[in-house]
Amino acid sequence: MTLFHFGNCLALSYAPYFIAYRYSSLPEYNAFWKCLRAGLAYLATQAVKMVVLATFFASSEGVNGNSKIDFNVEVMKGTMDLLDFLGLYVIMQRLRVTGQGELKILAVGLGWGCAELLCTQLLPLWVQARGTEFTWANVQTALDSNIGLIQHLTRAGLVWLWMRTDLKKRFLPLVVVLMAVLNYRSMQSLALLLLTDDVWMQLLAKFVYSVVASSITFVLFLTVIAK
Repeated sequence: MTLFHFGNCLALSYAPYFIAYRYSSLPEYNAFWKCLRAGLAYLATQAVKMVVLATFFASSEGVNGNSKIDFNVEVMKGTMDLLDFLGLYVIMQRLRVTGQGELKILAVGLGWGCAELLCTQLLPLWVQARGTEFTWANVQTALDSNIGLIQHLTRAGLVWLWMRTDLKKRFLPLVVVLMAVLNYRSMQSLALLLLTDDVWMQLLAKFVYSVVASSITFVLFLTVIAK
C-alpha cells in the first residue's frame, strides 16, 4: 500500500514534466541533452547560493537562544534567489537550440524545474509517502511541484524576454516586476501563511498568481515573435 501511494505521488509530481517534454517539439530536435545541461546549470547555481548563504548570511536562529525570525535577514536570503535568474541567463546564452524561442524556453524551464524537483522533493516524498498511513500532505507536495513547473517555465520565458533587444521598452518594467514577484518565493510562502492556514487554499492562491504571471509572460512572448 505504501509503495502504491508512493508511486501515485511520484507520478503526480513527474508526469507533467514528462508530458510537457514528450508532447512538445523538443523530442524532434533531440533536446534531451539541452534539458540535462539546464539541470546541471541548476545544480551549479544552487552550489554557489549555498556557499554565499553559508558565508554571509549564517542563520541567526539559536545563536543567543532567540528563535525569532529576523525579517531583514530573510529578505536578504530571498534576494540571493536572484542568482537563479543569473543562472538561467547564463544557460540561455550558452544553450543552442535549433528552432523558435519557445524551444529554448521549454528546454531550460523543464531541465531547471526537473532538477529542482529531484533535489528538493524526491527524498522527502520517498520518506513520507512510504509511511504507514495515507496523508494528503504528500499529494499537496506533488501538486505544488506541478505549480512549480508553471513558475519555472515563466521564469525561463522572462529571462528570454529580458535578453531580447526587440522587446518594446515600455514592457521592460513589467518584465522586471514579474521577475521580482516570482523571485521571492520564501516571501510568497510567508504571505500565504499569514493569509490562511489552509494548505489547499494556499495552493490555490499560488496556482492563481502563477497562472496570471505565466499568462502575462505568454502575451509578451507573442508580441515579440509576432514581429
